[in-house]
Amino acid sequence: MIITGTKPASPAKPRSAPTPATVGTLIVAVQPWAEVWIDGRKRGISPPLFKLQLPPGLYTVELRNPDLPSYGQKVQITTGQSVTLRHSFQ
Repeated sequence: MIITGTKPASPAKPRSAPTPATVGTLIVAVQPWAEVWIDGRKRGISPPLFKLQLPPGLYTVELRNPDLPSYGQKVQITTGQSVTLRHSFQ
């Protein structure tokens, strides 16, 4: 049997990560250390220096160290820019 005029189905393209031209960078520098939570989701621990590329928008960043009161701040991320959040737990 010969079938003509049809193309094999192409596989679905995987969703790609945002390109650097469409994201900004959040840099977190905290002492002595903290869990980094963004909009209620744990994203890592700092130090080491924490960098995260995010789409533009307003984010709630919370730094948690179980021995000390947590610290929260709203951060505006814009395309192509870096925002540094510094905090020292006392």
